[in-house]
Amino acid sequence: MLSSTRAQAPHRLVVVGAGAAGTMVVIHAAEEAVRRRRPVRITLVDPGPRTGAGVAFATDDPRHLLNVPAGNMSCLPDRPGHFVDWLVANRDATATARSFVPRRHYGDYLAATSAAAVDRAGDLVTHRRLHTRATACAWHGDRARLTLADGSRLTADSVVLATGPLAARSPWATPELRASKRFVSDPWAPDALTGPLADDADVLLVGSGLTAVDVALTLARPGRTVHVLSRHGLLPRAHAVAPLPPVTPTEPLEGLPLRPLRAAVLRHIREVTRAHGDWRPAVDGLRPLTARLWGALGDEQRAEFLRTDRSRWNVARHRMAPETAEAVSRLRAARRLRLHVGDAADTRIDPDALTFTPEGSAPVRVGWVVDCSGPGLRPAASDDPLLTCLLSSGLALPGPLGMGFATTPGGQLRSRDGYRSMWTLGAHRRGELWETTAVPEIRQQAADIARSILCAARTDSAPAVAADTPVVVASPPSARVRHRTGCTVWLTGLPSAGKSSVARELATRLRSEGHRVEVLDGDEMRSSLSTGLGFSREDRDTHVRRVGMVAEVLARNGVIALVPVIAPYRANRESVRLRHDLARIPYLEIHVAAPVEVCSVRDVKGLYAKQAAGAIKGLTGVDDPYEAPERPDLRLHTHREPVSVSADGIHLMLTERGLI
Repeated sequence: MLSSTRAQAPHRLVVVGAGAAGTMVVIHAAEEAVRRRRPVRITLVDPGPRTGAGVAFATDDPRHLLNVPAGNMSCLPDRPGHFVDWLVANRDATATARSFVPRRHYGDYLAATSAAAVDRAGDLVTHRRLHTRATACAWHGDRARLTLADGSRLTADSVVLATGPLAARSPWATPELRASKRFVSDPWAPDALTGPLADDADVLLVGSGLTAVDVALTLARPGRTVHVLSRHGLLPRAHAVAPLPPVTPTEPLEGLPLRPLRAAVLRHIREVTRAHGDWRPAVDGLRPLTARLWGALGDEQRAEFLRTDRSRWNVARHRMAPETAEAVSRLRAARRLRLHVGDAADTRIDPDALTFTPEGSAPVRVGWVVDCSGPGLRPAASDDPLLTCLLSSGLALPGPLGMGFATTPGGQLRSRDGYRSMWTLGAHRRGELWETTAVPEIRQQAADIARSILCAARTDSAPAVAADTPVVVASPPSARVRHRTGCTVWLTGLPSAGKSSVARELATRLRSEGHRVEVLDGDEMRSSLSTGLGFSREDRDTHVRRVGMVAEVLARNGVIALVPVIAPYRANRESVRLRHDLARIPYLEIHVAAPVEVCSVRDVKGLYAKQAAGAIKGLTGVDDPYEAPERPDLRLHTHREPVSVSADGIHLMLTERGLI
């Protein structure tokens, strides 16, 4: 157990939503509080009975399996085996990284991990769970006021909106069908399937994605036919029993318009299939690129993708567990599960049955229609009172094409008049990122949000705000308000990656805004602070440690220290971060990620040419190792963007974290 060693007013964090995303925020906020020795008071608000389950993991049907192997489902980015270890210890001693386990286990795992993280934090973290709904939010200065369904209110320094996918609204269904007692609009609502489970009448599932697969497994029984209807008639593909590793595309894809991009992706899939006998590694190799590819498209191209490519992408990207695929195959072979192409909007309603007509087939009578078309995408169409309040007040703005919310790259909500300490993750970032609902994306977003919130958290004592204080929506503080404590921004990367150029560009901009800035250039520091040191690992470590101490002193005295220094070894960089954390000084690690092929062409100082000629040895990234950051605060691709754009990215991060 840990105890706080310094009396500070705890940072009041309210997380709205206790599903996977909200629970991961709690886990990472507790861990970040320990790492930074900053007290935090976490309130988790959700009307549901279970923490960690949400819609995705609340099912108790053991046939509903995760559609991702357990080895990819850890909620801790730096501990990939964490979920598997928990499974072996608590649920299934035979589980391995390749296991596809019941979804209910994952909700239990998140709840247990959250409780353990809060317990380990000791007095640094207080946590309470409110089983109610947040209905409104407003801001008074730099504090939020949330109204709950029972009329009570919460005051918060930061708010995280983690309410998960929007409820389905069945926009395809006629008002008559929606009013029918034989229509189920949300199969995941409590007791929603009681009617279909109570009789043996045939069932129509509208939509053929993973939701339809799970509902079909629940409702299938001898003597019943489950009909699945969608406009494309495609079921999700299956995961491989023995998966191959991902294969990244050989040709550059970023920056391509949609149609050339589509052609290049198809070529990539064909090439990988020919080489490996399986298309899955090609699709998996696209995953790290998806958000950037989506972000480079304009709204018209994104809309075209949704119309023409979305279904094919979803069936290949979001797959069934092998065991699930086998069960579906058995049902189809027995004709107890039938797949149709068509539109359910013309379903005829009779007193004791519903009739739909698939394309090219005779009418089909069923006893029930279940909407399995998936969650909503547009908050403006939601009846959630909190989302309605945020949009109508301008505290949040719709994302691209109205999907999700508009956010900064770090997940901070954009508002009509700037930014507040309001954040979101997961499904609410769909418009900005497209692929953002899987655990690998959500866990990283949760970790980044926790770090951003507690990095910028107030450490001075804050006066209490009376419950009856008038609440107004206030403009954010001016961008020219000076930082209070200074910070260190360490730019690491290969020689000639552009570290110094970005640092100088950023320094010029910050000075023009009135900030105190120093650039600790690697070469200049070597010629003064580290005279006599060579380039052995020991000498490099000594040099980095010395520069880190200078940066720490500057930052402690209110200076923004920009440090464009290679610092090739991960452990050495982490030791510098640790010193800053112990001193409660904000520290940002920026990876200037130009590849060695680009850097060797730039060769600003002629080092690559000298190494190639045999004049020098031990050049970082060529014949001496460079350990790239695994989780930098920001990664800059200086080989694809101007120096000014890279500097803008750091400036935005400093602004988001309240450091300028």
